[in-house]
Amino acid sequence: MAASIDQKEELKNKAVEEREAGNLKKALGLFEEVLKAHKEEKNLKGLIDVLGQIRITYTKLAEEESAPLEKAHLQKEAHRCALEAVEMAETGGRQLLGQLQISKVHLASTILTHSKTMEIEEKTKELENALLTLNEAIANLPGSKAHKAWPLNIKAKVLYDLDREEEAFSILLEAEKALYDGYDDEIKNADQAELKLNIWLAGIHLTRANICALEGKHVLAKHYASAILAIDDPKNTLGERKKEAKAILAQLSSQ
Repeated sequence: MAASIDQKEELKNKAVEEREAGNLKKALGLFEEVLKAHKEEKNLKGLIDVLGQIRITYTKLAEEESAPLEKAHLQKEAHRCALEAVEMAETGGRQLLGQLQISKVHLASTILTHSKTMEIEEKTKELENALLTLNEAIANLPGSKAHKAWPLNIKAKVLYDLDREEEAFSILLEAEKALYDGYDDEIKNADQAELKLNIWLAGIHLTRANICALEGKHVLAKHYASAILAIDDPKNTLGERKKEAKAILAQLSSQ
C-alpha cells in the first residue's frame, strides 16, 4: 500500500530532525524512503523537495568526511541532486516556479563547495554565477520572509569567498532581519517552524563565527559560536550545528 501524503510528510520531517541532530546516515536512509515513494507516485513536487533535503544531507556528510575520494564523491552526489531538482522544476512551468527557486539555492550551495578547489580565475567566475543565481532565487523565493534567511546566509558565504567581506557581513545582518520580519508568518503557517528558525539563526551565527575567526576577530568568533551552544535544545535538534560551533571554539582555543 502506498504511503499517504501525511505519512510521507511525517517521515520527511523525522529525517530532517535526524539530520539536524547529527544522525546523517540515518537521515539519508529516511529521505531515500520518501524519494522512492514519490518516484512510485510520479509526484514531481515531492521529488524536487526531497532531492533538496538529500542535497543538504550529502553536503553535511562531505563536510565531516576526511578521506579525499569519499569527500569528493559525496560532494558530487550533492551537486547531482541539486542539478536534478532544477531540471525537474524547469519542466513544470509556472506551477513549479517556487520549487525552481528553492532548487537554485541548493545548486548555488554546491557551486560554492566545488569552487573551493578551483583556480582563482575559474573560482571567481563560478562564484559570480552562483551570486546571480542566489539573487534571482532570493527575489522570488516562496514562503515567509524568514525563509530568505537561508539563501541570504549562502550569499554571504559566496561574497566572503569573493573577498567582499564587508558586504558578506552586511548580508548576514539582512538575513537576521528577515528572520525577525517573517517570524510571525513562519510560526503561523510553516511546518516545523521552530526547528527551521533555530537552524537558520544558528547558520547565520556559524557563518559570522567563521568569518570572524578567519579575519582574526577571535572574541567575536567565540561569541557567535558560544551563542549556538547556549540555545536550549532538549531534543538535540541542533546537534549538527552545535557540533560545528564546538569545532570553531576548539580551533580558536588551539591558536
